[in-house]
Amino acid sequence: MRTLVRWAARLVLRFAWLPPILLFGFFVGYTALGNPRFPCRPILVDVGLPSEKAIPPDVAVGPSQPAIVRTFRYAPTGTELGSGVPYWIFRVLPRLFPDEFGGLPPERAWERFGLFTGGDPATLRPSGLPRGMVAADSEVQLPGLRFGLRLKRVAFNCAGCHQSEYLDDAGQRVLVDGMPNHVADTQGYKRMVRRVARRPEFTFDNVVAAIDAELAQLGRPPLDTTERLVYRYIVGRFQEAGRDPADAWMESRPPNGPGRIDAFGAVKYGTLGAADDHDNSTVDLPSLWNQDASFRPWHHWDGNTADSRARNYGSVVGVGGTAMSVRGGNVDRVAAWIERELPPPRFPFRRATSRVADGEQVYRARCAACHGVYHRDGNRLETVAGSQLMQILEVGTDPRRREAFGPATAQLLDRWGFERGIWARDAFRPAGAGYLAAPLDGIWARAPYLHNGSVPTLRDLLEPPEHRPQVFYRGYDVFDQDKVGFVSHVPDEHGRTFFQFDTRLPGNGNGGHLYGTDLSAEQKKALVEYMKQL
Repeated sequence: MRTLVRWAARLVLRFAWLPPILLFGFFVGYTALGNPRFPCRPILVDVGLPSEKAIPPDVAVGPSQPAIVRTFRYAPTGTELGSGVPYWIFRVLPRLFPDEFGGLPPERAWERFGLFTGGDPATLRPSGLPRGMVAADSEVQLPGLRFGLRLKRVAFNCAGCHQSEYLDDAGQRVLVDGMPNHVADTQGYKRMVRRVARRPEFTFDNVVAAIDAELAQLGRPPLDTTERLVYRYIVGRFQEAGRDPADAWMESRPPNGPGRIDAFGAVKYGTLGAADDHDNSTVDLPSLWNQDASFRPWHHWDGNTADSRARNYGSVVGVGGTAMSVRGGNVDRVAAWIERELPPPRFPFRRATSRVADGEQVYRARCAACHGVYHRDGNRLETVAGSQLMQILEVGTDPRRREAFGPATAQLLDRWGFERGIWARDAFRPAGAGYLAAPLDGIWARAPYLHNGSVPTLRDLLEPPEHRPQVFYRGYDVFDQDKVGFVSHVPDEHGRTFFQFDTRLPGNGNGGHLYGTDLSAEQKKALVEYMKQL
């Protein structure tokens, strides 16, 4: 109980504006509703900002989507409280700081960070929000009670990291739910927000003038007196956040680039307050299909937890949520969907089917013992004699990620989540001496490869490390149908500059995993053709 009180006190000090608003909202809501079911309903305090009503909502068009798909793509997860940007500030950033967006036109500005608008045939977003981002009211959740403030903040949700794309043969963007988002540079976005908050041009007068200009384009009146008072406070808080040293640890490590994240670093140094030990735990984003324990009894690249709740809620905390802001209903519904109902996508391009049988023989002889054999028929996973599937193996790949999650970090994370009631006391274990040998279902859609995304294609992975690309580009959505992976030799296109990935930097090593490197060229081609169908 004493620990809980100390934690609540720290929360109050950090979010000093919330307690009076929430207490007032509870009093008004309770007395006005007079409803015995009231504690189950959210109390959202509306401070009456006309500009909030001017935010264009998403519009459902075309074919209807299952409710769970809409939840996955457009529902908040709770990251908005800790890392959300007020919608109107988010909207005016390209207007205020065009140099931060690589000179792209306003309608494409967010592509600078691989954040695309459009592509969903069932939903239009007049708000201009990129896919994988939502505008949500800030909420704090207590047992039986939900409090919040009606001020939309833009933040990432599930789709921000786990919905991606490729260009089909006609050059049209195709979205795939559960696919690692290989184009979004979430760290680049985060660093940009911190950077502009420190710039001298980020002032109350400039921000309000930009918001008024955006409102005028929508045929709406400018901010009124009350709104200006609110935004004066918001801009001040935004400037303070830009100077907050909590994220300074990122600056001393190689940049992640698109499709990669160091969520454990954010939790370790930001949430847990651990001293910076200069570890680098950057990993490639994982796929989300077949997360049931029959496929994946252990989670994360290094198998540090078997607790799916810890994985799911920890993911929200890792990208800006807090223990009290996790939207448990949305997160739990998505968790149930990805365990067994979300299938891996089928390879969408041509295949040399005549090579598949030969490739399967090679796979069973050289790969199946570690990765199992995935069968789309029945969505099942076959194990073979001497199977090492989902075991921790040392295969010589870059060690930095597993070295970063030692016993001290596991204990800190266990205690933090247990004291706040969001996962079990022993949810996490220290990383072992290697990484999990995982199933290869939908492997074509999980490029680049290895735990740190240091090898661009499957074909490259079958070459010795000295023959793998040392420097390549990440973030392109054109697929290399022969080598299986995304085109990685193009530095820029149509105003977009792709991220140069250097395997010589700490945590980016592309060595190890020598399996298959001794195969003949014909065997390698056949093996790649077989893996296309997984």
